[in-house]
Amino acid sequence: MLSRALFTADGRIRRRRMVPTFIALAVLALLGGMLVAFAPAAADTRALFMTLIGLGIATKLPLIGLIAWLVLRNNEWPSRPPKWSRAEVGEIVDYIRQEAVRVSGRRDSVARLTYLRDEAWHVADRAEDAQTPEAVALALEIQALIEAEHGSAPRVERRTP
Repeated sequence: MLSRALFTADGRIRRRRMVPTFIALAVLALLGGMLVAFAPAAADTRALFMTLIGLGIATKLPLIGLIAWLVLRNNEWPSRPPKWSRAEVGEIVDYIRQEAVRVSGRRDSVARLTYLRDEAWHVADRAEDAQTPEAVALALEIQALIEAEHGSAPRVERRTP
């Protein structure tokens, strides 16, 4: 239920819901901190003092829980390759294509195009089987642009991970 409330169906954050939720939980945690700070002055008995301390800690738990849930919800870990959706791969390929057109003709275009070609090969390695040919075709198009910009540039072999 929390996922549907705070994220769209494709996994993007609903900012208009996430920000107020986070602010409300942060305010609750701050009020709990104030409750703990003023507990000794307000408490006459040890039981009341412990109750106020417990309430102060309990008001922080929803914010801690939300942050922990957001961290654990992330399925990508640094040691594992990323898992891109079809839409993400399409966006990345389109971006690389636009950048290749934009940098063509610049003084440092060969270096920039070489970087973009390597990125296209990286996308080809990580994409699903249905999208791999598009990324490979883009890498080859960029290689052709490099050769056109630099004349007969030496072909750099594709590095495998």
